[in-house]
Amino acid sequence: AICAAGTYKEGLGEGVCVECPEGTNSSEGAVSLQGCECTAGRFNATSGVPCQECHEDTFKNFTGNGTCTPCPRDSTTLSLLGTASLSGCICLASTAVGPPGGPCLCKEG
Repeated sequence: AICAAGTYKEGLGEGVCVECPEGTNSSEGAVSLQGCECTAGRFNATSGVPCQECHEDTFKNFTGNGTCTPCPRDSTTLSLLGTASLSGCICLASTAVGPPGGPCLCKEG
């Protein structure tokens, strides 16, 4: 049987499907642990686990291996880790104005 999304089994054929580790997900039919990729808000530059939360002032808005993207200029995640979307980057109230995710425009003065 084919494993459901979020699970994997080693190799093809019969076997037990195992849940992907915390912070990861897989497509239906994953046949190894490497099929479990970091969820949005988590990164690992190499395949496999463990996946770490994106650092402060960065985000990652997709499931897969890769790095987190810095928030736009003059924005912050307000010290939160694991930000999973651009809208989690908030303009710095002291220096800029704008919607979540930017663009952040410098305040006059």
